Parts: sequence; C-alpha cells; structure tokens
Amino acid sequence: MQQENEPHTQMASNEERYRQAAEAAAPPLPKALRPIVILGAGGIVRAAHLPAYAKAGFPVIAIADSATGKAAELASEKNIPHAFDSIAEAVRFAPADAIFDIAVPATQIMTILPHFAATMSGNATWQQ
Repeated sequence: MQQENEPHTQMASNEERYRQAAEAAAPPLPKALRPIVILGAGGIVRAAHLPAYAKAGFPVIAIADSATGKAAELASEKNIPHAFDSIAEAVRFAPADAIFDIAVPATQIMTILPHFAATMSGNATWQQ
C-alpha cells in the first residue's frame, strides 16, 4: 500500500516546491528606469499596459493617439503628464532615452515607423 502512495506523495512534494519557487521568483528589473512614451490609447493600453507599468513602477511620461482627445482623456484618468493627438509630436517630445510602447493596430505600424527616422539619425540609442 505504501508503494502506491509514494508517487502521489512525491508529486505533492514537487508541486509544493514549484509553488514556493514561483512565489519567490521576481521578474528581472532594469538597472535604471527609463521614461515610457505610449503610442496608442486603446483598450489594451488601458487594460494591460498601464496596469503592468504601474505595478512595476515604470514611469509613463506621455501617451499619444491620432483620435483627437483620446490620449488626453486616458492621460487625465491615469495621471500621465503629457498627451498628444499626433504620433509625430510625441516622438519629437520624447527624451533620447525614452522607451516607445507602440500599441496600435498592425495596419498602422508602417505609418508610424517613419516618425522615428529623425530620431534614429539623431542622438538616440537604439537597442535590439
């Protein structure tokens, strides 16, 4: 009878070890916080990106959306200091060390990327 319980006991022991390891694990954090500029103020930003940044303590300094007033409304609600109705304005505003969170429909990405051309030729550092 004891041999029948051994696999069950071993599984329970492993499950407990895995649970403890998961609870103790922490995600890696950057050595220095960098400002985040979000491009897009839709549902995924509201429901997932902003709560995740808040939980991690990451500073969102600006948000932009081409729909007039959409970024300003979300910025006001979430205490984001700067809002723009233009992607170009947000890119020009962003400090050289900013992280851009591009949260737009895939069909818009090719229209957004050219706004970074001036930044890439300037003093910004680009990382892969």
